[in-house]
Amino acid sequence: MKNKWKDIARKIFWPSINRIERHFESVNTGIASVQKQKTKNVEALLCQAIHQKTLDRLRAKLKSGEKIHVYFLVVSDGKFVFDTVYKEMEHSNYFIPECLLIHKKDFDFDLDERYYKELQEQYKELTSRGYKVNIAYDYFRRPIPLDEFDIDILFLFASYLDIEPCFFKDSVISTEYLTCFINYAMRNVKLNDWMYNNDIVNFSWINFVESYDIYKEFLKRSYFGGKNIVVAGYPKLDNYVLDIGHSKFDFSLNYAGKTVVYAPHWSMHNKGWLNISTFHLYYDYFEKLMKRYPDIRFIFKPHPDIGLHLRKLEKAKIQHNISAKDYEEYVQRWEKHDNGFVYMGSDYITLFKYTDCLITDCGSFTSEWMPSKKPCIYLVNPENDKPLDIYNDLGKKILDSYYCCNNQQEIETAFQSVVINGDDLKYNQRMDILDRHFVNIGTSGKYITEILCRRLSK
Repeated sequence: MKNKWKDIARKIFWPSINRIERHFESVNTGIASVQKQKTKNVEALLCQAIHQKTLDRLRAKLKSGEKIHVYFLVVSDGKFVFDTVYKEMEHSNYFIPECLLIHKKDFDFDLDERYYKELQEQYKELTSRGYKVNIAYDYFRRPIPLDEFDIDILFLFASYLDIEPCFFKDSVISTEYLTCFINYAMRNVKLNDWMYNNDIVNFSWINFVESYDIYKEFLKRSYFGGKNIVVAGYPKLDNYVLDIGHSKFDFSLNYAGKTVVYAPHWSMHNKGWLNISTFHLYYDYFEKLMKRYPDIRFIFKPHPDIGLHLRKLEKAKIQHNISAKDYEEYVQRWEKHDNGFVYMGSDYITLFKYTDCLITDCGSFTSEWMPSKKPCIYLVNPENDKPLDIYNDLGKKILDSYYCCNNQQEIETAFQSVVINGDDLKYNQRMDILDRHFVNIGTSGKYITEILCRRLSK
């Protein structure tokens, strides 16, 4: 009888006790999260106090007649957002701008020669465009610490350095210089909280954001509450309006016929929240499409990380239908067609200005393409159960104004309608989005420079 009561007690009380324990575990986790946010907020406030002391020193430097030395930390992965900020500073009496080139895989220079080659290729491109560029590595490819450069203000654009095994990942805060942040891409996806709460964005002196939509996201999600934010627009989009005058393409931008850009993302078979690439599904189809329309110029603008991602898949022994070698051969084969061209550079906004239609599955390109005012065919990944769930409200509005395709037949139909026949029924819808959600197109770089001038001259 005694043992029976124990059995009954276990059945009645233990499930309740387990639920109570799980409840308190959840409460404790919540308390720990709040405490961590409070700690980070204090750290961010402390960083601003450090920045204030540096700002006072730079103000004194200006008053003495010296210029402020601004470095733009550039990651050699084909991304560059500082065009018009750099150009504005070149013509300013306040600043001396220079680029400082790094690679996010610098610890692996000796393991893979491609990484250092990418660094050299980015150096050649930037110097050919008139920028003064310093490579942050010595003759033996060893990193040169940032304190060996005469930095007053450091511009950053790669928040992902916070998680990359890169020598320069902890280069945000210093008592020697101020830091400013401009994101490498327009944020039209539901970025996880890390994107709003990593040290690079919240510890920077100024976090320049592209729109009021993103500012509101920081107010809701950042432990620092957007205290260092300035809504400035996206300087890369200035190239739609301004003639920067440094574009050097291996093909003429002026073409009598139609020009189509095919720009696939890297995230094939990617685990996690980002799985949007369709390149492994349609790469062969688009090569055949190029052959079928010899009077249309097709420009292949792949994401710079496609080759790197394919090598990662091979290393992890993940099954996929295109290898890194296949990809290299594909690029070479594309260029052999009379109407096929490949562009790997970072000055693609200038290219977009002369393009009639963009075909892509890349999230950031859908926003950066919008000021072109031209149609876009967006490739929806059919292998993703909820392919559009990653996009935020603005991202979904933008996609609704484009021509979304879920399979090859839909791509074929859209191509015939939009490119061949020139039917663009969603033009007015896109113009409304452009008017409501985009700011300072053509003046963002100037606005950022003026903000810095005003704060430094107080």
